[in-house]
Amino acid sequence: MKVDDPIHREISILDKDMQDLIKTKAFMRLANIKQQGNTYYLHPHANHTRYEHSLGVYEMFRKVVNSLVKRNYLILSEYEMRVGMIAALLHDIGHGPYSHCFQQISGQDHGEWFLRIIKEDEEIKSILLRTPNLIDDVISILDGQERFQIIEEILFGSLSVDQLDFWNRDLYHSSINIDQMNLDNLIHSLKIVDRKLVIGLEGIKEIEQMIKIKRALYNEGFGHPFVIG
Repeated sequence: MKVDDPIHREISILDKDMQDLIKTKAFMRLANIKQQGNTYYLHPHANHTRYEHSLGVYEMFRKVVNSLVKRNYLILSEYEMRVGMIAALLHDIGHGPYSHCFQQISGQDHGEWFLRIIKEDEEIKSILLRTPNLIDDVISILDGQERFQIIEEILFGSLSVDQLDFWNRDLYHSSINIDQMNLDNLIHSLKIVDRKLVIGLEGIKEIEQMIKIKRALYNEGFGHPFVIG
């Protein structure tokens, strides 16, 4: 399975279970949920979805781990890598309509819903149960239980692949004229020190750019008074 993507160019998913997870109704519904809620009223092209972002986080996780392993900063078993990639795919499975806007209106946190969906959705359960312990291990990562500390750090830490994907993705679909981060340079500068994901001096330029992107997207995007109103 190959998907064209504006941020990562091409995303290849070869694992049969992951392909089947993407085809489930629970995952496909993410294609109808806007990543930035109602920001498209201000930026008409901000129609990108949680589906695209979820595939992007999967790809970012794969690239970051492969880079860290290649440079001898990390060792993961084949099973751990697989658990991490599936957790990356499913990390936003609980989002409702209009993403975070829905959370504020309904009082329902998407973190609670992803646990229910993974535990109760028959399609997803049947796929994860093909591999012993997989469903419990994926839930432990998404629930922050720290059994897979390094995987959680890469997925959701201060330099998380979740953030690295959505800042560039949100910027790409906005009308804001700012350069994106160079993700290849950034990935190559990442290291593991004391079980934390850190960035080398060569990557500071990209982090500085990320801060500019975050500020611009808030002031001129999802934090703009028109969007909030």
